[in-house]
Amino acid sequence: MRRLLLQPNASLPDQTYVELVRSLFAMLLPSVVMSLLFVGLATLAVCVTGDLMLLALSVAGTVLSMLRLRTVVTCRRRGVTIQIADRGSASAHERRFGLFYTSFAATLGLFGARAMTLADGGLHTVVVALLVGYAAGVAAGIALRPRIAGACILLAVVPSAIVCLASLQTYQIALAVVLLALLAGGLQNMQARYLTELQKIELRRAMSGLARRDPLTGLQNRLGLSEQFDEISASGAPDRFMALHCLDLDRFKPVNDHYGHLAGDELLRIVGQRLSGSLRRGDCAARIGGDEFVILQRGMRHPDEADILARRLSASLGEVYEVGEHAVTVGVSIGYVVALCGEPLDELLAKADDALYAIKAIGGGAARHGQTRFEKTTVAS
Repeated sequence: MRRLLLQPNASLPDQTYVELVRSLFAMLLPSVVMSLLFVGLATLAVCVTGDLMLLALSVAGTVLSMLRLRTVVTCRRRGVTIQIADRGSASAHERRFGLFYTSFAATLGLFGARAMTLADGGLHTVVVALLVGYAAGVAAGIALRPRIAGACILLAVVPSAIVCLASLQTYQIALAVVLLALLAGGLQNMQARYLTELQKIELRRAMSGLARRDPLTGLQNRLGLSEQFDEISASGAPDRFMALHCLDLDRFKPVNDHYGHLAGDELLRIVGQRLSGSLRRGDCAARIGGDEFVILQRGMRHPDEADILARRLSASLGEVYEVGEHAVTVGVSIGYVVALCGEPLDELLAKADDALYAIKAIGGGAARHGQTRFEKTTVAS
């Protein structure tokens, strides 16, 4: 149980964590059914007993039910994938989801405990059935976020079990033992399911990643670049700029011809490392073939940030490479285009390619598409 409640989020890869949080919003029907059952049972209990505390808890539980349903419906209406696109948005949605769900669970637990103190055997029966059904629904619906699921089940079931134990009546004590036994078994099964599903998700992501990665450099390939672009376009602010940089190594073919293809592959691996080290978090580097690379720069406040990155890339890739026993120097030509989020990837690639070919024609450097003239970027040696 301790492992279940304290499983750390920080140890999960970003995309795995995002996928787990998205699972919270995957199903709406169980929450709707539970809300209707609670409202119906609460209304019946208040009418039969006339208990004011049950009335207050019924009102609170109904309000919290509506709020938790609204949280799920709002996210689903706006698109779960768009709303929960990165670790930051996933964490915010998980906190909001957990707040309403645990608050409802606590209210349900207090409602059940109060009902168990009243001398009405029929009410006890339906309350226990509701609690067991709620716990089963939580275990089935949100088990992939075990800290939230475990907290909800504990908050809902334990108060009634405590009241039963405190009554010192044989059948009540037996009922408490049954509730706690089901609770322990449910938490254990939920933990096992979580670990199994987590392994499946990570294996699936690993296999998916292989299809989207260049095996030589570890950078994204064309498919990975396209998916990253779509994700950035969907989640980016419409008033923010993005830039697409097309890079082509200068004098790469002589390295292959003179030192062999193994040396050329090693050079490309080092280039991939330097590109990755030059980017901010959230930017994307891809190798799309041979010695051709693409950089996707996101979240820019001003178009000049693209020029700054292009110059930084030129400087980094222009430094000497230690390839085996050889010191190798190659240059890089860069063509880039700046646009607002929302333009098609193919059009941006074509424009960046135009700038790249233009700058290569005058000896290399970096140039932005759409300039009145292409200015060669000089890098201090």
